[in-house]
Amino acid sequence: MPQIRARQWQAPLVAIAPELMKAADALLEQHGNLSCGGRNAVMSLVPTQLQRLMSDPSGRIWLKQFQLLWIGGGPLSAELADQARQLQLPLSPCYGSTETAAMVCATDPAQFLAGQSGCGEPLSDVELQLDPASGAVAVKTKRLSPGWLNGDQVQPFADANGWWHSGDAGRLGPAGLELLGRLDGALNSGGATVFPEQIEAALGGLAGVEAVLVVGLPDPQWGQRLIGLVKPSAGANADAVTAQLEMRSSSLPPAQRPKRWQLCPQLAPNPQGKWERQRWQHWAQGCAEA
Repeated sequence: MPQIRARQWQAPLVAIAPELMKAADALLEQHGNLSCGGRNAVMSLVPTQLQRLMSDPSGRIWLKQFQLLWIGGGPLSAELADQARQLQLPLSPCYGSTETAAMVCATDPAQFLAGQSGCGEPLSDVELQLDPASGAVAVKTKRLSPGWLNGDQVQPFADANGWWHSGDAGRLGPAGLELLGRLDGALNSGGATVFPEQIEAALGGLAGVEAVLVVGLPDPQWGQRLIGLVKPSAGANADAVTAQLEMRSSSLPPAQRPKRWQLCPQLAPNPQGKWERQRWQHWAQGCAEA
């Protein structure tokens, strides 16, 4: 998508080595000036990358050179959003998928800075609705992929009416789309359907917390027992971090409160910034059985 955008806009495309996104000082040194011929710089980030950069002085300097910062691929916590607003970073939380050739809705940075949450309104060539049965976000757009190959046959993504039904649950309101989480990742806790992404967003942005992930393990009473995996920041006191998370989670509904916190020093998303939830669920299961 960056290559297509650059060609469409006739704009320079700057390749940034993935390892630099974890080394703010080197990133600032090598890419401290992205203005090319007076053109404004734009960038796409996942929330994990944004949090890492915002926690470093060099990262904050680097982020401030952008005219627009698309944020997608995961939930943006309210605390991280507030920190970005304090820095006056022009964030545009958005939603899209590979099937729809990237984003189908996006928030105006000015509205974000004014306090608006969610993923914004549909773009001009997009229609959105919610599946009445599942609550899944459904998309209709001419740039939807024709489908996938099944042998020598193309299986269409869209239904007979042209709608593609995603795997994401959401709500539509006056400010546009609000994502709830992945339907295939939803957990049953105490008879309630729980989206771990919402819990993680509520717990995100705490000082001393580098990463937090909520998984579910089988439980005869709760259906699935919520376990909070946490990776403290370097030098942070693990007990203090856990106490912070317990205090913050106490304000959540009972079904959304992790029943146990497990320190996980190796906790991290994959190189694309996405969480491999099944992997970490198996890890938590192994700890519970040890």
